[in-house]
Amino acid sequence: MDPFDQIIDDYAEAESLAQMTFNVSDFDETVTDQGKQFGMVGNVAVPLQDDTYITGSIKRPEPTPEPTPEQTGSIGEDILRGSGRGVVKMLQDVRDIGADVLGAPVDAATKAINYLTLPQQMFAEAMGVDANANIQDPVGGSASIKAGLESVGNWMVENIPGMSDADETFRGYIEEKPQNELVQELVQELTRFASGAVTGPVQLVRFIGLQNPIWRGMAWGGITDFIQGGTDEQTGFGGLAEDLGQIDLKERPSIARNIFAVVTKYETDSGAVRRAKNTLDGFVAGGLTDGLITLVAKYARKVPWKTLVAGTAATAVASDEAEAGPLTAILRAFTRKENAALLDAAGGDKKLAAEAKQEAARIKLQFPPSEGWEPMEATGIIKNKAGKLKDIRFRQPAYAFHKPAQKVSVEQHRSNLSNKMVNDVNAVVERARGGDEAAQEIVRQARWYRDMRSRLRAEFGGMSDVFADLLGATSAQTGVEQNYRNAVEILRRFSRGQYDREIAAYQARVDAGETVNPKLLMQMDKAGEFPLIRSAAGALFNTNSPAATSALLDMFRQIKVGSAPKTVNFTGNLIGFGTDATIDVWAARYLRAASGMTRLPPPAEKNVAGKHLTGSTLENPKIGSEFAFGQDVFADAANIINKSNVVKEYDPSLGDLGPDDLQAMVWFLEKEKWTKNGWTSKAGEGGSLDFESSLAGAADPEAMTAARRAASATFTPPKQRKKETDAEYQIRVDDARQAFDEQAQAAAGQVQEMAAPLDRTVVGVARERPGQRPTNIDQAELASEITAPLQNDNTVVAFQANNTYGEFAGEAERALNAEIVTRSNHNPSALTRAVVEAGVKYDQDAVFVSKVLRAPTETSVPGVEIYFRRREGVDVAQQITALLREKGVDGFTFITDARQGDRVDVQAAQTEEAVAGLVGIRFQYVPAFDDGYTKAAHAAKVAAQEDLFEEVVEEMAVRADIAAADLVHYDTKVFRRATDTDWMSEGVTYDEYLRGSSETADSQTRRGQLRGETTAPPDSGGK
Repeated sequence: MDPFDQIIDDYAEAESLAQMTFNVSDFDETVTDQGKQFGMVGNVAVPLQDDTYITGSIKRPEPTPEPTPEQTGSIGEDILRGSGRGVVKMLQDVRDIGADVLGAPVDAATKAINYLTLPQQMFAEAMGVDANANIQDPVGGSASIKAGLESVGNWMVENIPGMSDADETFRGYIEEKPQNELVQELVQELTRFASGAVTGPVQLVRFIGLQNPIWRGMAWGGITDFIQGGTDEQTGFGGLAEDLGQIDLKERPSIARNIFAVVTKYETDSGAVRRAKNTLDGFVAGGLTDGLITLVAKYARKVPWKTLVAGTAATAVASDEAEAGPLTAILRAFTRKENAALLDAAGGDKKLAAEAKQEAARIKLQFPPSEGWEPMEATGIIKNKAGKLKDIRFRQPAYAFHKPAQKVSVEQHRSNLSNKMVNDVNAVVERARGGDEAAQEIVRQARWYRDMRSRLRAEFGGMSDVFADLLGATSAQTGVEQNYRNAVEILRRFSRGQYDREIAAYQARVDAGETVNPKLLMQMDKAGEFPLIRSAAGALFNTNSPAATSALLDMFRQIKVGSAPKTVNFTGNLIGFGTDATIDVWAARYLRAASGMTRLPPPAEKNVAGKHLTGSTLENPKIGSEFAFGQDVFADAANIINKSNVVKEYDPSLGDLGPDDLQAMVWFLEKEKWTKNGWTSKAGEGGSLDFESSLAGAADPEAMTAARRAASATFTPPKQRKKETDAEYQIRVDDARQAFDEQAQAAAGQVQEMAAPLDRTVVGVARERPGQRPTNIDQAELASEITAPLQNDNTVVAFQANNTYGEFAGEAERALNAEIVTRSNHNPSALTRAVVEAGVKYDQDAVFVSKVLRAPTETSVPGVEIYFRRREGVDVAQQITALLREKGVDGFTFITDARQGDRVDVQAAQTEEAVAGLVGIRFQYVPAFDDGYTKAAHAAKVAAQEDLFEEVVEEMAVRADIAAADLVHYDTKVFRRATDTDWMSEGVTYDEYLRGSSETADSQTRRGQLRGETTAPPDSGGK
């Protein structure tokens, strides 16, 4: 057995022996080394101290008389002394035991070189090794390392101001006679143990004892290189001394405190301090938690804990400002207050409470205060349905970024944060100018809300308002993917009239003045006393079904005193009725950091504080606390940035930033920082609405869901078989992981292949003829006829056909705003046929079907869609169309909202001529209606219209009452009556289309019958 393997075996045996208690008679022999006595058990030396101290245990001393008041010290001082003594002993252990471990390979190599055979000597000399030298205490050997560690300690005492006196005072203090020797000794051993006295070296040896020599080399090299390596023939310790000598005098006391804290790390550490701590890290790696818990459990009953409670905070090796790492974090997980909270939450189940304590400690260790995290406090347990531990509840401090430091006014604090934000934006713009792609992407994200606004309008049209409200209403306690899916599912079922009963019940309570408190409605639904909306599978939308119902009734944006502002504010940013910044978790994290405060660990975060105050409205919100303060900071910063032109000069297309635009930039800036520092996972970053939108039109949503689950799955290694060696098991795990990774990669490829956004089609159809004004019932009949083929078509996501007006040359006629949102595999034939048949039935000159395109084609035509900031009446819409006619534009359709009260069947019972709430205006260039159009002149005609429309968009976009104005392109198909339409330049006649579609339909039916195909069944499910 080579020396290294022997050391591994010795330490492995020592670790097991450390858990045992011995009497002196148990030892094979006792030896003395450097004045210390050891008992030998095999090859392991167990240190003795007055025949009472045994490694891994403490024999209870004989009872001593109670101390008199005159005796020196107190329980609190015993704790402090014990902590200090433990650190000193730990450092000695690190020097002695750690040096032996790390020096083992060099010692073994030295011994081997001194006994080389002649051929081996020749080979060694060829490799640059002096094989004839009788090496004593080689650099990197155990003796060298011990000497190096001692020299660094001596240098610190001599060179750090005050350390020499502090050292003498400290050593004198820790040698004072204790009041309670057991307390001092226990604290000493806890500190020594947790700082790595025994388990640190053992775990390190176990780690570097891997079979792979490369890993062993990395384990040794990473630590010993610091000790023996250097530049210009200087040892690492010499370099450390030189680095320390360059540190400013006023910083040296803080370094001294850090040395006592052993392995504390800060982002602002100098190179010397970080190197020193990294070196010590190697000695204290691993094994802390289990051993400490065992030691506490063994001696807890012998310690007067009640007496110590008041002084518990003093037991820490370091203060909050210099956190002692794992020891403090673990001890905090076992404070009396937390013990009581966890035991109470466990219902007195001590086993469950103990499991919760371990989980709480594990979570806390991920967020050490020494690395800038706010200390965590466990307050309870979250159980699963089986009553088992699911998660831990932690105290949730306020973000509190709105509170200034002492002697700083609120106004100055607000100004400081705004200026900090401006400086951060300037910095990221400079990075972008320098070619930093990440920074360029952050600046581009200033248009995130603008792009989402345009995307929602392009895909949902007039239904985008209700869809945006549904996104907000179903967002609580829901991930982005599920949030988007829920909103789509609700809109899908709602547009088919499948929630009429639930909506009527909700409206009845509102009309009767009864509460629609979500918690109460959930309870009533559970008791069968009130129907809430559900998915097709019959499941509630978490706790969000009541809020979603309010969105369908256009009540979601109603402001109530005491309500939280975030979701309505975000919806406003998303759809364009508000530009005040949404202070979400990322904005709060940024503002807290900018205030110089510690980071809140994600498990301890809560919603940003702030509620709507008395007098708050959608148009003029009045909000308090953190949310309002954060909005003010973003607004101030946006004004400064706009005046400086820093962003506009970099990207003129961005123009002035709104507070929401700036929040989007800061959102991605803060995410970049958290991701770079490893403070969040991909899941922790949250999802993306634009990503969900890019997948929503997939032809097979079930296959898309399955592929996404496979692509994002987490690898679970197989269980080790009984007779399987570790090496065999590792090979099997590696094979399984490779297969898993290949499957995940293939699934990710499938997601990309299937990805498709939603499509939207608009229909131009009316029933009115000269002298024949349709009634509300007539309008409902027309709507029913053209939407009938959509009801059972699973490729249709949602649709509306609501009362509106079409206008030409100032003359308004009743029409339908018909819009259909579909998946990428939708076949429009049935819809087109229904529209053409309606044109024939109601003697219309022409009808058309237009699909909204994402990019122009050779045959597409341009159009414009303008959306109001809020619902408007016909009078406001006509004011805008008058302005458009002055620009030479004519022929409009008013875009309608799609709430329950806007539905054409709901309005059918009204006696007065009904119209849905108007949310915009749509118009397009239709070549068939241009008597000067020819196909040869198509490109020129389209280009001229695009120029005109772009001017309109630019003019409309700056109006305060306009939320969005976009140039769009349509694939438009016009169908016309065969007679009295000579004024039209083109278009397929009704008869031509119906004959052709009938032949196609008959052919498809025959093929379907031969193949056994049937039509899709009607949608069912839910209540």
